Amino acid sequence: MISDFEGCMQSADEMEDATNSKVRYVDRRSTLGMYLRRIRMTFDKADLHQHTCWAKMLCEWRADESDRREDSQPFDHPHRPSDSGAEGMPRNDAPSALTRIQAFDRYQAALRRGDYSAAKENMFAFFDHTARGSTREMHQHALLNLAALHLEMESPSAAEPALHEAILLARSSRDWECVAACESLLRRVQALLLLEENDSNQKSGELASSAFETRIERDKDFEALYDESLKFALRGDYETALRLPLSTPLLAPSLSAREHTSWQTHIWQVLWLWARRRADAVVMRYVQAASHGIASSDRVHSWDHDLVSRTKGAGQAAKTLFVLRTARQLMLQYSQHTHARRLLEDILPEMLEEEDVEARGIAKMIYGQTLLAEDAARPASIEAALSWLQQALAGEASEPAAREPARRTIDTCRSTSDFEQTQCLERQCATLYYLARVCELLGKEAESGLYAERLLDVEARMGSGAQQSEDQVRMHQLLEDITEVVGLLGANVALGIPT
Repeated sequence: MISDFEGCMQSADEMEDATNSKVRYVDRRSTLGMYLRRIRMTFDKADLHQHTCWAKMLCEWRADESDRREDSQPFDHPHRPSDSGAEGMPRNDAPSALTRIQAFDRYQAALRRGDYSAAKENMFAFFDHTARGSTREMHQHALLNLAALHLEMESPSAAEPALHEAILLARSSRDWECVAACESLLRRVQALLLLEENDSNQKSGELASSAFETRIERDKDFEALYDESLKFALRGDYETALRLPLSTPLLAPSLSAREHTSWQTHIWQVLWLWARRRADAVVMRYVQAASHGIASSDRVHSWDHDLVSRTKGAGQAAKTLFVLRTARQLMLQYSQHTHARRLLEDILPEMLEEEDVEARGIAKMIYGQTLLAEDAARPASIEAALSWLQQALAGEASEPAAREPARRTIDTCRSTSDFEQTQCLERQCATLYYLARVCELLGKEAESGLYAERLLDVEARMGSGAQQSEDQVRMHQLLEDITEVVGLLGANVALGIPT
């Protein structure tokens, strides 16, 4: 009924023209025109539910009224969907408002029944009609309500594409209110999708747990391999220490980038330890460039250079090395030989059980130096110092019991050649020098001469002698081979090629 007023009033954007030939039944500025305009504005602002109530009230009023006044005849035409072709409504026009409201009622009834297909059909039937007073189509609103329907049916994954299509149609028709509504609903849908993704992760927790356990077991295998290899390196068996990580079956079928990084870091650590003990500056510079911070992981190197170790030395081993360094300072800088000896005797049993053969040899050498510095006039002290220096280098010597003075030799055992086994050339030179001087003090000229000859041989190996050249060529060749293997394996890991 309200639609019949549209042709009876002058529009607001139309200029008044006395020569306008179009007939206006009601002037928009008249009392009746203003009243009708307010009615139309109220009707357009009302929601669909209010339209339904008004339509039902109008139908009831028409049914109860038997006699009509003649001035109400222009409004007397049927509004029911079954009588849409009656007189008063052109047959080629769009269906009446009551037909649209009926489609909406059927849509809501289908939702209450849970009939998804009927609800979708009636919803699109409702939006097939153009809104009163509007010339644009309502397809974007149909898609917006379809997305809301999907969301109500707990299917946000189906609502997301409908919202994207609705936003495109709304932007093309410049329907910014619909765009804002779609974007608001889209944020809600995306939040629900994120929750669904988290739920799916929880559902697949068993698979993730098993995969995580497999990864943990693999990490434990690598850690055990590195520990075993490092033990061989600390004992001076560098070739075995390198062969273990290079020939391990853990390299097959493939390595992750994290595993490859830790694997090559361990190899560089073994090479650095070998080169540092041999005083090979060329290899040390190469390894230091390939793995930054490798020097700080060597606790003996950190002890020599007064650095802070970041490795296992953060525990008990670092404390013993700190005590060892303090005793050396007491002996050399403050001449407190007795205090240095007593301090060393507290940690000496623990140092003799050290897996690092080089650190064990350092403790023996410093203890022998302390005995010499404390009482070099007594032959017993010199003999005890000689035995400790021989233990640090090679041969047989006596070891004192825990927390007993070193002069009282309780048991005798064969000691490994600490500095010779680990190829510590500089420490070999220092130990051989002390042995030659101590033997000279004791009157053992023959032994002193033998130690002097060995000292010259080690110094030649550290210089440019033939033996040093052969060792250096062999070590550099091994370094080139290992570098090639590490590079090829790194390329396979980067490309995802099985090893």
